[in-house]
Amino acid sequence: MIIKKVSRIFFVIVLLISLPLFLGLGCKNNPIASKPQTKVLRFWSVFNDSDFFEPIIKAYQDQNPNIKIEYKKLEYAEYEEGVLNALASGRGPDIWSLYYTWYPRHKDKLVPAPANLLTKDNFEEVFVKGAVPDLLIDDKIYGLPLAIDNLVLFYNEDIFNNAGIVKPPVTWEELMTDAAKITTLADDKIKLSGVALGAADNINRAGDILAVLMLQSGANIVDHKTKSSGLLQTAKDQTGKSVNPSLNSLSFYTDFANPQKTSFAWDISQDYSIDAFGLGKTAMMINYSYHIPTIKLKAPNLNFKVSALPQINKLQKVNYPSFWAQSVASASKYPEEAWKFLVFLASKSSNELYVKASVRASARRDVIESQQEDAGIGLIATQNLTVKTWY
Repeated sequence: MIIKKVSRIFFVIVLLISLPLFLGLGCKNNPIASKPQTKVLRFWSVFNDSDFFEPIIKAYQDQNPNIKIEYKKLEYAEYEEGVLNALASGRGPDIWSLYYTWYPRHKDKLVPAPANLLTKDNFEEVFVKGAVPDLLIDDKIYGLPLAIDNLVLFYNEDIFNNAGIVKPPVTWEELMTDAAKITTLADDKIKLSGVALGAADNINRAGDILAVLMLQSGANIVDHKTKSSGLLQTAKDQTGKSVNPSLNSLSFYTDFANPQKTSFAWDISQDYSIDAFGLGKTAMMINYSYHIPTIKLKAPNLNFKVSALPQINKLQKVNYPSFWAQSVASASKYPEEAWKFLVFLASKSSNELYVKASVRASARRDVIESQQEDAGIGLIATQNLTVKTWY
């Protein structure tokens, strides 16, 4: 009986001594117990090789040892659906890249930047004006762009030389004149096209080309604030005449595929625009600069150059962008930590590393300033200052 009583007392004493350890008390001097939990942020993107981000991720992790960033590049064909399926199953990324036109349909899957990390005023001051409306929703910041591409004019220098054209067109009127001078017909069929414009199915980015024509002409395709269309709105031209900018733009574009017009230079029998340009079957093409490597790969011996996108008004330029932005998923366990990393990723020093590694034109005004004289991307960087989008 005494032995049993002593055993109970001994057990109680041991339990009282051990209890603080089980509750996590008395561990202040234990280096293992005080080590902060490592938080893993999954970052998924497309068209970005891992080496574009490696030095930036390393620098951030060195400064924040409790954060680990796992980057994953997906193929474009599977990207959007793959991310959405992963988010739905709880296996998705904390950070993912979205094309700028995707934000209206995916806003409910995103969490905006905390006001203490990035303010609306700072956002509008740092990034190019054309990138702001799509990423700033209800005065909240939903994405941060790193680089922006835009439409440029591709032209075949040999064809220009043979036609006696010494420089690329600056305005659309000049482009129409040059295209008419180059276009050659045989038996009412196009033998050599002056420019790939006018149709849709066989012209890459036809919709974007038509959109920039409308924006340059002053058409209000869809207002960012009201979300209403202005395609039917009329305006006064320089003579005071009432015109419809949208309809005029559409007519100007389709005239290039109208055999009854002097600007006729294209029809649906032509090869796909990128192929036709690479084969030397058309002298000019409007496209994004990221297709420069595409043309060089298709036609390594083609003598071509790129120049600024033609304008309607040289004093009021409007260019058309293509860009992705980085956002934080609402399903993330660590939304604030994810946004802290994004702010670091989009900072000036990090952005300089990114655009140098990826050979792209920045979305930041202060980085563009140092890129404008660059022989490779100076044109794109400068045009980024005048890009405009529609909702």
